Amino acid sequence: MTLPRKELFDLPEGVLYLDGNSLGPLPKGAAERVAHVMRDEWGADLIKAWNTAGWMDLPRVVGDRIGQLIGAPEGSVATGDTLSIKVYQALAAALQMRPERKVVLSDTGNFPSDLYMAQGLIDTIGKDHELRLVAPEDVAGAIGEDLAAVLLTEVDFRSGRRHDMGAITRLTLNAPGSLNALSDAMLARLSEEFSALMLDAGQRVVILRGSGKAFCAGHDLKEMMQKRQAEDGGAASLANLFTRCSEVMQTIRRLPQPVIAQVHGIATAAGCQLVASCDLAVAADDTRFGVNGVNIGLFCSTPMVALSRNIPRKQAFEMLTTGRFFYATRAVELGLINKAVAAEALEAETLDLAETIAGKLGSAVRIGKRAFYDQMQMTQDQAYQIGRAHV
Repeated sequence: MTLPRKELFDLPEGVLYLDGNSLGPLPKGAAERVAHVMRDEWGADLIKAWNTAGWMDLPRVVGDRIGQLIGAPEGSVATGDTLSIKVYQALAAALQMRPERKVVLSDTGNFPSDLYMAQGLIDTIGKDHELRLVAPEDVAGAIGEDLAAVLLTEVDFRSGRRHDMGAITRLTLNAPGSLNALSDAMLARLSEEFSALMLDAGQRVVILRGSGKAFCAGHDLKEMMQKRQAEDGGAASLANLFTRCSEVMQTIRRLPQPVIAQVHGIATAAGCQLVASCDLAVAADDTRFGVNGVNIGLFCSTPMVALSRNIPRKQAFEMLTTGRFFYATRAVELGLINKAVAAEALEAETLDLAETIAGKLGSAVRIGKRAFYDQMQMTQDQAYQIGRAHV
């Protein structure tokens, strides 16, 4: 039997080589390529080769090729010369970027020298940082708000176990001071992230969550008031705002990945619309939901669209016209969310749902999601035709 891609490497006959961390097998052509670099690039161009031979761009170019293997988007992976030094530099930068976060997370199967570098950095800094080690299967569930960096080796050097780095994407609404309001900047960033996910087949599930005390409090009312200072009373800019918000909500349905809302605190007005627009939702049992624009003289007409397509008509209209809030247990009864759980179990329960979906055949889930929403707009006969076409 010939193993896939084995023919690309120079290996002694009969050898099955598993040591990929310290020194992998020699790729065919590597010796010739090294000779070319030494003779033609360094030898002929000398210091100019940093530019003429593209040496300066190699960390990015090689990083992007690695990114394809681990499910990372273009531009998010870089390579360096000596791994241990780069681990030290990357962790030092991460800790400096978020000084209020004190935890470096890794798993018990990580390569020992990486853990030595991390612990050595923490000891040198001396600012109460912690290297937290968990079992490989518990890494995703250990990611929390105190986390400064995650340090992982994709393939376990002892067993060959592989972390699935690209299966689940977490998007965090990160404007806690405004209760994660859907400001112009927030909508623009969500649109960018969704556009990238639309093209990323390596991502199988998306978890959408909020930082701080709330999931999302709706539109940014301060921004809206500022828009009203325009000569037209804000008509043009507000119309643009609601158009962009509606497009973001509808993009969730068009994404190939199922999107799970992880909800806590409050989800009000457009924040409630965001929950209703997601494919699935899990909420802490003390979460409050509402479309309360009517309480300040506004009618939540765009949240109305998503809400009325999730819960019964009379209950939706009651919410819209009374502005009353209700808790997650009632949201389950109405069909707005899938599950209400204890606040301390929210992250684990959401992750469990995401991992269950991510473990299924990706193409089946993508095709199924598209067919699910397509058939909902059709008559029963048309819907069955769609169902048969996707079998």
